[in-house]
Amino acid sequence: MQKILVPCDFSVSARRGLEFAVELAQATSGVVIVLSAISQQQVDENPIVSERYKAEFENFVVKISQPINIIHTIRIGRLLPAVLDLITEESVDLIVMGTRGSRGWESTFIGSNVEKILRRSPVPVFAVNQQSHGYSVNADPVPGILTPLI
Repeated sequence: MQKILVPCDFSVSARRGLEFAVELAQATSGVVIVLSAISQQQVDENPIVSERYKAEFENFVVKISQPINIIHTIRIGRLLPAVLDLITEESVDLIVMGTRGSRGWESTFIGSNVEKILRRSPVPVFAVNQQSHGYSVNADPVPGILTPLI
């Protein structure tokens, strides 16, 4: 696994996905590409919103204990097209996303970002629903299978 894309707004659930992607990249010598998508409306209402994402990313990187190749990119527009574009542009191998779980009626009518990306992505999508530390990549029988550490 060489390139792992992590759509991230730095919410609690998105950070869980990012933390898991970092662990996975460390185990596989991979690269993590963090994508923050900002809607045009957010930019119009608060022009410095991208600065907040840059600061959140820098704060996250400082806390990583082992060296890892991690890149942050900010795109203006909707998340799904930004993800699909980056998959092609960067030859992404895997997407890791944090998820909050079902949001009731809103999710039924609109659908979650994870669901939309899962349906349209040409690469595997790994959805992280909770703290997922304590896993390692088991390369013996089948590459890429996650096995709990005991």
